[in-house]
Amino acid sequence: MPTTVELTLSPGYRHAQRAIALWIEQTGAAARRQAFAARGTLSALEAVELGRLARWLAWLCIANVSRGDDSLLGRIRRLDGSLYADVDEALDLLPATAALEGQRLRLSA
Repeated sequence: MPTTVELTLSPGYRHAQRAIALWIEQTGAAARRQAFAARGTLSALEAVELGRLARWLAWLCIANVSRGDDSLLGRIRRLDGSLYADVDEALDLLPATAALEGQRLRLSA
């Protein structure tokens, strides 16, 4: 019997995460096409799953900013306003955000 709690992700969540990851990696016209697919996967998620996805994206935003790329949050805003609000809220809760406070102003722009 396992002693640790195992996080089980629904097929819908895994599908949404893969679609958004692919969208993040794309640029130009390919990114615009992938945006429709990524946005379409969000409606299948429950509130808890949207929260998990927002936290995952917030960590990706922090990682990108630490590498000098602060464009991901703006891209998320253009992809879906509700998801953007969730990611922005999740950013405020992450401990890594305090270390990037000077760059946080640019994230919110």
